[in-house]
Amino acid sequence: MVTRLVKFSDHMLKGKWARIIMSDEQPCFIAVGPRSLVLKRSKTGIVGPRLFEIRRLQHLEKIAASLNQQFPKDLTPAGMTNSLLRPIVNAVLHCRDLDETLTTLKNVELT
Repeated sequence: MVTRLVKFSDHMLKGKWARIIMSDEQPCFIAVGPRSLVLKRSKTGIVGPRLFEIRRLQHLEKIAASLNQQFPKDLTPAGMTNSLLRPIVNAVLHCRDLDETLTTLKNVELT
């Protein structure tokens, strides 16, 4: 089984989020707000533990830029264009499970 994107929204009014199923079948929900990011072990984003969170826009922008360099092969669909959501989702799609995802996100080298 491979990590796969189930559904996403990259819309100004409907929000910016992605629902992913990891290769080990664990759900992953990513939501990007105007200044923040939340990654949860959740199918819908409503319930489930927060595993990773960024609350500063400048830090989120640096992580997104670094992930773009770290994962140049883009696995996201063409309709995902948000400059903060796309690199995070792309990085998650390169990971096998949530443990690898968290390690990847926590160890991003900021440029």
